[in-house]
Amino acid sequence: MLQDRMIELTTQKLSQAPGVRALFLAGSRGAGTEDRYSDIDFLVIVEDGAAEAAESVGTLWVEAMAGIEPLVLSRRRPAGWPLVNIITESWVRADLHVAGTAALDRRGQDMLRPLHDPGDLHSTLPPEAPRRDPAASLPYLIEEFLRVLGLLPVALGRAQYQVSITGLGLLRGLLIDLMLAENGPKRATGMFTLDTGLTEEQRLVLETLPQAAPARESLLAANMVMAQIFLPRARRLAAHAGIPWPEAFEAATRAHLRVELGVDYASGSADPPFRT
Repeated sequence: MLQDRMIELTTQKLSQAPGVRALFLAGSRGAGTEDRYSDIDFLVIVEDGAAEAAESVGTLWVEAMAGIEPLVLSRRRPAGWPLVNIITESWVRADLHVAGTAALDRRGQDMLRPLHDPGDLHSTLPPEAPRRDPAASLPYLIEEFLRVLGLLPVALGRAQYQVSITGLGLLRGLLIDLMLAENGPKRATGMFTLDTGLTEEQRLVLETLPQAAPARESLLAANMVMAQIFLPRARRLAAHAGIPWPEAFEAATRAHLRVELGVDYASGSADPPFRT
């Protein structure tokens, strides 16, 4: 397979590159959860402060991969440690992240598969990566939801209905993040593994959200439904986590919507299941 050839050649080329301390498979392949749709994520650890080595590794890798199959995309993050994304002619995707040893601070042995590790850095990592607690971002999620919801009168007042549909998409994304927070700490995963992180109840809620047309009344109704779903769930999770609720901000937002649009969302209550 082309992916296997890319992994073999990357190992061969980069294990000999100056300044390289270790090379790992990361992402789903590093965790052993890949499928036929997975990309290839490489993590290269170079000597701390070896800026020249970091730059040369990225260039060497792109040249090597282009020798296997023509690349239709090759781009580098414009600042910071090199992060290179490539896509081949047959649409095989691969990323190369070059970093110092600090990049291992939040990793575990279960997230990385060594390809070249003469110093045995892998053995210095904890067996499992620290679980990310999504509830840590709960105050931001709540405030951002209220902020975006409160911008609805601006978009509707200017008859910018496409902008309002974009805003509704932002609210939906915040609702998904809230649902993941309800399910408790878990290992970080990619965006295409989202469904495995949601419960049946959560998926059903998302599947039954109303689809808004680019029209005032449709957008009003969809935003109110979103608020009726998000805010009670967020309030309950905040209480469980001991996070103060932004009472003044929510009250001001509700008053703002009543004055400007003549609408209100029901206070309601919700008892969604979430894992502690």
